[in-house]
Amino acid sequence: MVRQLLPVSLAEIAPGPELGALLAGIDISALTGSDAVEVLRARARQLSHDQARLLATMVEVGLCDPGAYGDEVARLSEPPAYAADEIRAALAWTRRAADRELGFAEALVLRMPAVFTALETGRIDRSKAWVFADLCADLTPEQTEVVCTRLLLHAERLTTGELAARIKKLAIALDPQWAARRYAAAVRERTVIGYLGPEGTATITGSGLPADQAASACARIEELARAAKRAGHPGRIGPLRADIYLGLLDGRWQHHTGEQIITDLLTDATSDTEDGADPQPAAEPDATTGGEPPASDASGGGATADADDPAAHSVAEDSDSRETRPDGHPTMGEPGTALPVRRVGVEVRVGLATLLDRDQHPGEIPGWGPIPAETARTMVAAQRAAEWRFAITDPTGQLLLAGITRRRPHHSAPDHTTLGHTASQQPPCRGGIVELQLPATLLTELLTELATNPDACGEWAGIVTDIATHYTQHTHRGPGKSHTQDPTTRFAGAALRRHVQIRDRFCVYPGCRATARSADLDHTRDHALGGPTTDTNSGPLCRHDHQLKTAGWWRLHQPQPGHFTWISPLRRTYHTQPPPIIHDLPEPRPRPSDFDYLPVATPEEDTPILERPPPQPDPPPTPPDPHEPPPF
Repeated sequence: MVRQLLPVSLAEIAPGPELGALLAGIDISALTGSDAVEVLRARARQLSHDQARLLATMVEVGLCDPGAYGDEVARLSEPPAYAADEIRAALAWTRRAADRELGFAEALVLRMPAVFTALETGRIDRSKAWVFADLCADLTPEQTEVVCTRLLLHAERLTTGELAARIKKLAIALDPQWAARRYAAAVRERTVIGYLGPEGTATITGSGLPADQAASACARIEELARAAKRAGHPGRIGPLRADIYLGLLDGRWQHHTGEQIITDLLTDATSDTEDGADPQPAAEPDATTGGEPPASDASGGGATADADDPAAHSVAEDSDSRETRPDGHPTMGEPGTALPVRRVGVEVRVGLATLLDRDQHPGEIPGWGPIPAETARTMVAAQRAAEWRFAITDPTGQLLLAGITRRRPHHSAPDHTTLGHTASQQPPCRGGIVELQLPATLLTELLTELATNPDACGEWAGIVTDIATHYTQHTHRGPGKSHTQDPTTRFAGAALRRHVQIRDRFCVYPGCRATARSADLDHTRDHALGGPTTDTNSGPLCRHDHQLKTAGWWRLHQPQPGHFTWISPLRRTYHTQPPPIIHDLPEPRPRPSDFDYLPVATPEEDTPILERPPPQPDPPPTPPDPHEPPPF
């Protein structure tokens, strides 16, 4: 077939009639792969433009004055009641779809003109515009303007998941007290519902759950599932998680240790062969790195974990941490006896300034998203036995030094109230990771304060001093020395793995949100081909993207530490760089009292668990991504 050349660079043409006419004259089947990608991008921009014009037309239809006479052109100041019904009839939509779309159109055209302009000019697509409209719906106009000003310039290269996480973090930072009240109000309405799907199987859903407890619960399920797989369970990981979920809920394992649960799973192990499916095969060796294990499994305890890492506990710890009754008999490990209250630790990231009550910036549970400062403080207080990492950053938020501190606050952390429970009342956790984030400038400021007032940092003084000692040693040794190892060794050591995980945060494929700890630690240049085991040749890749690089014809380069260049099979180039450890968050801009509304609590009802879920929009505005990694 004769190749068709693109008449001009489509990226230079704004979406509209001219671009539409050019695209109409292109035979996509006669293009090279690289040119086809350029046409794909151009059509996406043109589609965004057309969708924006459709939304603007909906608003005009909604504002048309139904009382106008004859040929009179008249508009109302705001859409009247039942304005969506004209759209509903004209386009043969459901009432819910018409109401939703007109509301979306009004939000963009009337209240968020900058977002509408970005959609009309093709800089963002409809799904991203929906994220702005949805997550800014409860913000004041001033707060919404701050969010749009800060994020619209970057939204083009962010996925909807990345964009949503950034908007949520900004919303919490702009009004932390309101965010905390909204969080507490939602948790007060927490519930569980169950229902049967059309195929006859059941779904159990908990909503409004406290983020820290939900993350810990999922980590517990994942920990048990991974341990069972390592012990030889033949089933696939998804059904195995479901079996553990039900076993923990229905009381079957109420007084079992982790080892007993795994033994029970192995005894009753059944694969999916009854319905003709093969059991999940064992994970193939890492073709790129010749069998290198993941940096950590999804529960946080990888095969190459630190020997002295307090977070690297296995499920077997349950049987080694027995408490005794007055008669000397153990209180756990025997069916029919009570277990001590101990939760599985998770990873939480929070600024040291927030823990010192110097700001109310949100923390983060990697893979889940931002959480209010009080929730982050509570999680940190409950995870004193976790591995405590620190990340010192430069003025742009990029990593200068990563390490661990074995110091802890002298006393229990202050009682930060969360949903009526203080930090001291929360069950302690085993394992997990606490990442303390601080700019180098803050560290200098804290040391200056401690020099004149030893009580300046309270119970955190020892931790500040320890981090400062690490930083001083780092500056004397030079960049990279703290995590440098023999580059010819096959596997990365604990310090190098930790440095890369903190530096890169997520899988380094563009837009992937799999956390670095749940990903494989990949040699950018294969170790078997002479690639060194260094920070300049290492990066986290989720299992899918690792295989994409190994067997999918994609090539990967790391021109400088943390900066990755992907070259696709169609010879297109995509770049990624380390995200900031600390984002530049705005000063709080609390809402006026007359704008402070929260969801109204429903009257207490003795409703059953068996309840149909609320109806879904028809059609859904943004279909879920089946390839989006789970948060645990």
